[in-house]
Amino acid sequence: MAFDLDNIFTYTTIQLVTVRDRRLGIPYYLAMIAITAFIVNNIIADQLYLKSEPPTAGSIRVNLAAPKTLQPITSITYCNGGQGSMANVACGYLAGQVSCVPDCPFHL
Repeated sequence: MAFDLDNIFTYTTIQLVTVRDRRLGIPYYLAMIAITAFIVNNIIADQLYLKSEPPTAGSIRVNLAAPKTLQPITSITYCNGGQGSMANVACGYLAGQVSCVPDCPFHL
């Protein structure tokens, strides 16, 4: 029983035309295999769907110039008992000499 390569490597296009030509069928199926292997290797094998950036601990506000007046921390609405998503945020003032990002040896 002889195999006709034109029958093995046939494919159907969008217009539903069956092309019986191995010179077109072989590159078509090789391209499909290569694309599938690329997706499997780069996404599944390398676990790219799991990679993300490490989470940040919070946000930091940095002022390069000292303010003229400091508000009392109790008057700031989002510090210690405020309302909304920023409620109960620990607040404090840092001097320029002790400002450090991100690994401060102390907590506010």
